[in-house]
Amino acid sequence: MPVALAGGPLDWPDATLGSGDAVARLKEEFNVLLRSHASLTMNQALMAAGLVDRVQVTLFHVITG
Repeated sequence: MPVALAGGPLDWPDATLGSGDAVARLKEEFNVLLRSHASLTMNQALMAAGLVDRVQVTLFHVITG
């Protein structure tokens, strides 16, 4: 599946830069789970637009000596 980017210049051969309601179109077009990692601003925008169906939080524990 091609990669659709919400922003930022990346040199990926199969990537296209989306704008506006790109995530909503992806959700309608493909029957797969869409994932977002580590972008607080983008995740807040997706939630505000009503495009988030489920939130899964993963914690990575760090042990310091």
